[in-house]
Amino acid sequence: MDTVTNEQLSKRERREQEQQERIKREQRERQKELLRRIGLWSAAICGLGILVWGLAKLGSSGAGTINNTTLAEPVTGEDWIRGNKNGTVTLVEYSDFQCPACRAAEPVVAELVQKYGDTIRVVYRHYPLNALHAHAEEAARAAEAAGRQGKFWEMHDMLFENQARWAAENNPETLFVTYAQQLALDTNKFLSDFDATEIRQKITAQQAGGDRAKITATPTFFLNGKGVNLQNFGDLVDMVGAAVEKTIQK
Repeated sequence: MDTVTNEQLSKRERREQEQQERIKREQRERQKELLRRIGLWSAAICGLGILVWGLAKLGSSGAGTINNTTLAEPVTGEDWIRGNKNGTVTLVEYSDFQCPACRAAEPVVAELVQKYGDTIRVVYRHYPLNALHAHAEEAARAAEAAGRQGKFWEMHDMLFENQARWAAENNPETLFVTYAQQLALDTNKFLSDFDATEIRQKITAQQAGGDRAKITATPTFFLNGKGVNLQNFGDLVDMVGAAVEKTIQK
């Protein structure tokens, strides 16, 4: 009888142990699910925060504040152009390489070039906000120096892609030289052009043109010569698309 009792006790203990293990497994699974949901909510909140921050940057940057009666200065041979140089739709952007909102605008502008490149020409003009961005004018000079070796747009893209890194440096010139080397530029010529008076004068002249166009911040866009009022970059896509469609219908 004692043997039976011990066997029953052992079975009961095993059942209790199994039940406890099952409870622990269920608790672990619930904890995992809770953590997964927290992670998803955190990611969603973070994404929303980034979106709000981006829109705030767009607003605070002054993009969209230009009056549509304001005219951009005519495109000249001094301008850097993407797309069709003889395009019937012209989008002029006044930009600052150290401006976060300008960096955010670049994928949108690049997509417009890819989509409408046969019809539009996109013009990049310098408007470094020197009072806010300590290295913006230097970055503009780096892009112009690369342009003298046929790599303006390549340096343009590299500067925006690496904005957070070089913008944090006390002296970003070393990094600019590194970028020039990555683009297979003649670094001696790059450094010489980086300090060239003509490049400094070009940037200053484009800033002055922006001032005459009543620009107060970056990025600021002009479509077919007229300033555009933007609430977000989606507005820019819609406006350019409508301008291209109007040209096609003609």
